[in-house]
Amino acid sequence: MGQHDPSTDDQGSGVLLSQRIRKAKAQGLSKRERFLIYRRRQGLSQGQMATMYGMKRRRYSEFEAGIIDADMPNIRVLPLSAAELCFLWRRRTGETQKKMAEDMGVARYWLMLMETGKAPSDKLEAYWDAR
Repeated sequence: MGQHDPSTDDQGSGVLLSQRIRKAKAQGLSKRERFLIYRRRQGLSQGQMATMYGMKRRRYSEFEAGIIDADMPNIRVLPLSAAELCFLWRRRTGETQKKMAEDMGVARYWLMLMETGKAPSDKLEAYWDAR
């Protein structure tokens, strides 16, 4: 009793922000976000994805950026990893890798490694928990 339990942070809800993001945001992925996650998991370029779906690279790029809508099939990417959720959260909030890296005191390259799951994402998750 009287001990601080970090698992009950975030206004007493009993769930950390990153856990709430994981639950709420993963279910509301746009089609372009699903394609972006799929492409990143497969290690494909936008050009390769465009070729797979019979379109020009620029048109695919515009689709993924949300500039245009394209008639694309549904693809499933759930569940998302913590790193993928942090990546999407950064994109949704408009935060840049450069600014986040500076705020976190890490190199931008290290942040990229965390977002791609090639480095532990604990520090990245803590960044979003604190916001």
